[in-house]
Amino acid sequence: MDLSNIQIFIDSIIYDFGTLEILLAHDRIKETVPVMERIFNQIRLLNENIPCDELKDLFADTSWQEDFHYLISQKDFSKAQYARLIQDTRRWVYGKIYQLRQRTKSSQQKQFETIIFILCGCIAGFSVLLIFILSFCFHDWGLRGDFYKGRNFGKHICGINNKMINFNNYLEMNPRVPAEDFSARWKGYVLVPHDGQYIFSLLMDDGARLSIDNTCIIDQWKDHTTKEFEKKIFLTKGPHAILLEYYNHLNDAILKLYWSKDGHNKEIIPAWNFRR
Repeated sequence: MDLSNIQIFIDSIIYDFGTLEILLAHDRIKETVPVMERIFNQIRLLNENIPCDELKDLFADTSWQEDFHYLISQKDFSKAQYARLIQDTRRWVYGKIYQLRQRTKSSQQKQFETIIFILCGCIAGFSVLLIFILSFCFHDWGLRGDFYKGRNFGKHICGINNKMINFNNYLEMNPRVPAEDFSARWKGYVLVPHDGQYIFSLLMDDGARLSIDNTCIIDQWKDHTTKEFEKKIFLTKGPHAILLEYYNHLNDAILKLYWSKDGHNKEIIPAWNFRR
């Protein structure tokens, strides 16, 4: 790859950042991950094809990419972890820029400085996108839960933002509610990734009701031991209103909300599929 082709290669990286912005604007968060992987791959190929032997492997360190992959896999990562990743990435890139400036003495120096400038812009844009994604993680994901005294939404106790409906006891729901004789209501939207038949399942103790788009699909508003109930419905891709109501009379307070598409890969509905 000669120096003129490197500019074209960098342009493709910038184009991918534009694609990421479009995906984020449409809340298609999960689809940004393969685009980021492609950007990582482009930077790796760029390093392999720099036409200057003494600068080979300058951008070969991939530890910051591995850190990013690890955080994405954790799902419930902290803002501090993300900020530290961005800072470490920038420090690494600027260190490489300094080496380039010190070691590039030939007539190619100006062309390499152009490449460095573009790479800095890419990394800066990447950092902004990471912060933008982080805003979804901490501000929009999950459902709003309101808790009440009694089994039929008596006096309001407090509200809380729950990332997922995956509770084994009342403390996981909200530590401020009593252990028994309380009710709760979660509202928001569930983001459906594809058109199709979806099975919604509720594991509960005691009673619960689940409505999608103002239609009640599971209604088990009565005392019972831990049981699971399910309902299959067809949903189109996009956001759908969800309302989940629950009460606990005595003993265990258990509530878990699952889904599966066409009966496959049953899972607790992830936080990123909920919007408040």
